[in-house]
This record gives sequence, C-alpha cells and structure tokens, in this order.
Amino acid sequence: MTTVQYFQIAFDTWTAIICLVGGIIIFFNRSLEPKASWTMIGVLSTDCLINIAEVLGFVFDGSGAGVAYIVVRASRILVFAYICILTMMVASHFGRVIEVRGGKVRREVILANVIALANLAGVIASRFFHFYYTYDDANRYHHLPTYPIFIAVCELGLVPILIMVLKNRKTLRRREFIGFLVFCILTGIGGVLQLAVTEISFFNINNSVALLIVVLMHELEYSSDTVRAERQLSLARIHTYQSQIQPHFIYNSLTAIRSQLPPDSPAVETLNHFTGFLRGTIDVMSETGCITAEQELKTVEHYLFLEQTRFGDKLKVDMDIRNRDFLLPAFTIQLLVENAIRHGIREKEDGSGTVSIATYQTKEVDVIEVKDDGVGFDPSFLMGKKSPAELLQEESRATENGSLREKETTIVSSSDPNEAPHQPVGLINLKNRLEMMCGGTLMIESFLGKGTQAWVRIPREGK
Repeated sequence: MTTVQYFQIAFDTWTAIICLVGGIIIFFNRSLEPKASWTMIGVLSTDCLINIAEVLGFVFDGSGAGVAYIVVRASRILVFAYICILTMMVASHFGRVIEVRGGKVRREVILANVIALANLAGVIASRFFHFYYTYDDANRYHHLPTYPIFIAVCELGLVPILIMVLKNRKTLRRREFIGFLVFCILTGIGGVLQLAVTEISFFNINNSVALLIVVLMHELEYSSDTVRAERQLSLARIHTYQSQIQPHFIYNSLTAIRSQLPPDSPAVETLNHFTGFLRGTIDVMSETGCITAEQELKTVEHYLFLEQTRFGDKLKVDMDIRNRDFLLPAFTIQLLVENAIRHGIREKEDGSGTVSIATYQTKEVDVIEVKDDGVGFDPSFLMGKKSPAELLQEESRATENGSLREKETTIVSSSDPNEAPHQPVGLINLKNRLEMMCGGTLMIESFLGKGTQAWVRIPREGK
C-alpha cells in the first residue's frame, strides 16, 4: 500500500471511532430533541460504517484469497450504498432540527431522498453491470469513466439540503446554521476533489470532518441550552421560595401578634426588628444588581439586634459606620457578619465575643471591615499569597503616587490547613460576586484561636 492509503486507513479508523463515541454520547445525554437525537445517531452510525467498510476495502485490496475476494467486493458496494443512505439521513436530521425550530422542510427532504434513492439504485445496478467501478484479475478496485456520474448525483442530493438550510437560516440558531452550511460546503468540495484525485477518498474525508463539525456545533448549543435552563430553574426556585414565604401574610401575622402584646413589652421591639430584617431580606432577593450600603446596613442592624437578644451579654457589637453612600452586592455585609457570629464567636468554648463592623472611604475605594475574636479558620482555599496588611500598604503607597493599580482578591492563611474548622463556600461566592458585579475585592486574615478580619474594597465610581 502507498503512504496515501496508509493515511486514509488511519483517518478512516479514527473517524469511525469518533463517530461511534459521538453516537454513544448523544444516546446517553440526549443533547438534542428526541427525534433529532435519533437522526443524529443514525447519521454518525452511517458514517462510521462507511469508514469501516472503506478501511476493509483498502486493507484487502489486491488480495486474491477467498475471504479477501469477498471482503473487497462487499466493502466497496457498502461504501457506495452507505454514502447514498447518508444523504437521506443528513436530510432527515437537518430537516428535523429545522422543524423543531419552527421551519418548513418537507419538500426539500423528499427531493433529497428521491435523489439519494436513485443514486442507490445506480449503485446496485453497478454491482451487476459494472457501471461505476470494476475489479481486475488481482482483485483490485478501479473507478470506471462513468464514476463521475455517481459523484455528480451525490452533489445533486446536497442541493435540496443546502436550499432548506439557507431558506431557514433565520429559524436556525447561529451555531446550527454554521454547522449545516459547513457540511454542505465541505462535502461539495470533497466531491470535486474526489474527481481530481482518485487515490484518496476526499469525498469521505470532507464528509466526515463536516459531520464532526455539526456534532460540535450541536454540543456547543446544548451546553448553552443547559446553562440557560439552569439559570431559568434557579430563577424559578427563587420565585417559588418568594411565593411560599408570602411576605404580606407574614407581616400581617406579625402585626396581629404585636397588637396582642402590651405596648411596653420587650417582645414588641423584637418583633419590629424581625419584621424589618425579614422585609429587608425579601426586598433584595429579586435584585440582580447592587444595592445601597444604607439598605444593607439596616438589614444587618436588625439582624444584630435579634442575635444580641438571643445571646445576651455573650455577644458584643462595635459599629463604626462612617460611610453609607455606596453600592455593593446584596448580603455582602450580612454574610460576613453572620459568619463572624456563627462560625467564629459561637464556636468558642464559652460562645462569647465581639464582632466589629466599620465602613469608610479612601480616595479610591469604599471599604468595609468586619472583625471578630472568634475561633478563626484557614482561608487558604482562596489561594492567596500576600497578607491584607501588605496589600493595604501597597494601596497606600499607590494612592500617594496618584495611581492605584488593579488588585486581585487576596487571602492569607496563618493557620494549619489540617486544623481548619470549616471552609465557607459562601465566602467564595461572595468573592466572585464582588468581582463580577462591582469590581470589588475580598481579603481575609484569620488566626486559629484569635479571630478573623475581613476587608471588602469596592472601587468608587469614576475612580
């Protein structure tokens, strides 16, 4: 065999394997609409069989033994027949996808099938009358001068497929349209090259590559659909939770309870704070952008009152709020304060401690500081390298020089990772939300047995 034939065998073998794997993935993932999944599996299976048959034809070509004699003849007719069947399968699959998107393709699919069936009839006739190909005495396969008719009819079968793709270009999604169009163009070019070069099966190579591109486009579209579906599901869950909470019913119930209490009862003030906390939390659940620090701090103050009512003198709060006029993602301060109390102070042996909250602004950023003297933890899960003190010093120097450089969120660990009591996933989410929503950064420094301090820095508008 020649080097070209070895290349063809290697290419066909790998393509057959890829088509087989792709068909299995689609079968189990059902990444397409059910009927479209089956037609895509049919397309990949047919192309897999074409490549297998072609490999067998190349391997046994020129061998005169009994089995080789049968394999050479069977493989070649199967290659020709499966190419015709592939045209019908592709037309069916493209048509099904277009119909799912709301397009109309019935006439084009029928025409493509009629052309493919006519070509298949010619292949069967050639088996007996040696119309397209023949074999010599050494059992070698040869094209006949009429072979271009087969390729021409194959190309003709692509025309109605190309027409229905172009006609429904606005109906198809962008990736689907690109994939289908690439298939038609590449396969058409392969047919032309096949007529010019007979030693290598350009028609099958281009055809297989084009199909793999179609599968890739399908999977990319499926990935996008999956992301969209997950987002819609998340929104649906939020709306479900909101509807289940029924805030107006809760507010009215709390008002009814409060009206039955003596005006000077401590429970009245507690209910007022609980109502304020509940209202503040529910109001921001549907927010997709940032909220004001003023709004966030009011909710935090209600929360802290309730926690101090619950734990009494064991929980002390120190607030130094010098700046309320900036925007931040919802639950930023709430999460840091809640972590400080639940995972810091309450996990101490005596369950007592102090949480400090401060807000202020520099020339370049709005700053939030939350500090506790709790048990501490290992924050190395956020992969930091520099300490917050070092970063603050760098920022101070940069501010003095008039150019504050961009900073990445940095976390420092001053404890043994094996002794970390927990790794708050909420902090990772907060870090990501700060970066995406307002270009903010989160820094945490924690010492086991001594406490934790967190800094949130949000660039000021126009700075």
